[in-house]
Amino acid sequence: MKISWKVIASFWAMVCATVALSLYQKEMSHDEEHVHYHAGFKVYVDNRLQDYSGYQYMNYTPCSEHDEKKSKEEEQMEKAHLHENVGDVVHVHRIGAVWGDLFTNIKVSFPSDKKITGYIDGRKVEEIMSTPIEAYTTAIILVGESDASRGGEVVSRAHIEEVEKKSELCGT
Repeated sequence: MKISWKVIASFWAMVCATVALSLYQKEMSHDEEHVHYHAGFKVYVDNRLQDYSGYQYMNYTPCSEHDEKKSKEEEQMEKAHLHENVGDVVHVHRIGAVWGDLFTNIKVSFPSDKKITGYIDGRKVEEIMSTPIEAYTTAIILVGESDASRGGEVVSRAHIEEVEKKSELCGT
C-alpha cells in the first residue's frame, strides 16, 4: 500500500499542532496559577501589636522558578509568606491565597477562645482567615479584646512598594 506524501504531511502537521496546543495550554494554565504581589497586615492580640519580623516567621528560600515540580509543602509556602525580617508585608505567589495561609505558613495560631475580627482597608469582613489576599491592601486582624478603631489602620502602599524594591529573595 502506497501512502501519499500529502497524507504523511497532514499527519505530521496534526502531530505538531497537537503538541503546540498542548504546550500553549500548559503555559497558559501555569501563568494562571502563578502570581506575584504583596499586601500589608497588622495583628493585635488583646490590643497588643504582634511582631512577625523575627527569623522564626521568615521564609529564607528564594522565590523559585515556577516551571519546576513542587511538593505540597512548597506549594503551600508559595501561597503566602514573609521575607527579609519584614513582618508586615506578605508575599503572595499563588492565586487563591487567603489570610489563613499566611498564618499557617508562619506557624502562628490564635487562641480558640478569643474572637477574631478582620478588616480589609478599614472595611469589616467576615471570616478574615478565609478572605483572599489582594495586592496592596491592608488586613487588620484583631484577636480578643482589641479596640475596633484599629480596624481603620493601614500599612501604606508606599511601604509595601519600598519592601518590593528592596526584596532580594523575591524580586518584584
